[in-house]
Amino acid sequence: MKSRIRITTAAALALFAATALPSHAPAQSGVRQYSRQTSIGGRLPVSVILVGYTKDASDIEKLFDIVLARANGIYAKLDGSNPSSETARIAAGGEVATSPEVTAAFDAIRKVCEWTKGAFDVVSEGSGSCRDIRVGKSSVTFKGSGARFDLSPIMNGFMAEMISKLIYTAGMKHVIVKVGYVFRGYGQGMGVPWKVQIQDDAGTFARHALNLTVINTGIATVSASQYRGTASGCRGVVAVMNDAALAEGVAYAAFRLGPGDGFKLLSKVAKGLVVDGNGKFMRTPGF
Repeated sequence: MKSRIRITTAAALALFAATALPSHAPAQSGVRQYSRQTSIGGRLPVSVILVGYTKDASDIEKLFDIVLARANGIYAKLDGSNPSSETARIAAGGEVATSPEVTAAFDAIRKVCEWTKGAFDVVSEGSGSCRDIRVGKSSVTFKGSGARFDLSPIMNGFMAEMISKLIYTAGMKHVIVKVGYVFRGYGQGMGVPWKVQIQDDAGTFARHALNLTVINTGIATVSASQYRGTASGCRGVVAVMNDAALAEGVAYAAFRLGPGDGFKLLSKVAKGLVVDGNGKFMRTPGF
């Protein structure tokens, strides 16, 4: 990932992500840009931009409808607050047969838990921790019992990853998806790389903004404003990885660990930056 960083002061607040979503934009050779803004499960804000060729714009609208319906179905399976969801059944304990998407989500959870030695966790109530999760080819086993899982520290990234892959495999090779504060991109925009801007909570783009180029990567941000009341010496974390779900999980874990240990984790498994409690920007090598 290439990045252009325009920061005039180190006193920026915790970070969040923003991008402009233009409507249908014509271009030469019949290639057009399309966008859709909606929500998943009535909770997660979603923005999608894709660039492609089609004789009938309604084909793109149908693709959006199909992909987003699929995304809502996946979210329902992962929603731990829904007692009939696969996630809720896993939290109850024992081995549960899982759909491919849920298996993939819990495999991402297992990886981040392993990398962070338990600093990242999705067990919000009851016994056990993410270390008690085992992932098979089509099942997930939880060695705890009577727990409740909260997948919010990885949900935005996982849904961004799934939506972008569904669109990519449908033949649209140039797409960028934003779910919450997580981006996932493939290809490029209208002849230029996808660019996103990550700004501080005060909204001062000109003074405290990161202008990042998204080249087949996921970019996740976690800030103090997202997790009020969570003990952390960080104001914000940005993580960049090939997988958006892993990027969000690592960003969350780095935020929880605090500036020192969080920066060590980020430097080991990703690229990005940590903003400490004094507003100092700590960038990993290559970011």
